[in-house]
Amino acid sequence: MSDDDPLLAELPGAKLIIRVRAERIFPNCPRYIHRMAMVERSVYAPRPEYAPPEPEWKSHEDLRDALPEHRPTQKRKNAAGRPGRIRTPGQPARDGRNATEFADTP
Repeated sequence: MSDDDPLLAELPGAKLIIRVRAERIFPNCPRYIHRMAMVERSVYAPRPEYAPPEPEWKSHEDLRDALPEHRPTQKRKNAAGRPGRIRTPGQPARDGRNATEFADTP
């Protein structure tokens, strides 16, 4: 496990790299390997210049103790005192506005 691995620069949002060495590899029968295609990128997938929304499961009371206190996707209060999410500059809001600091949650 490394927090200074050169591979970190190639994986937006990654905090650590864990490298493993396989000791035994067993081939799969090809008839059970399905062809897959990228249909749509998940809104939660990290990528450059993008702040993903916080997944709903992270707001469950039962899980709060297991999560870091401060998270990049954590809901915060905006200037009007309403819950919102911090966005990167230029990231459009759900309603199409292009505010640069907060997005109101409906």
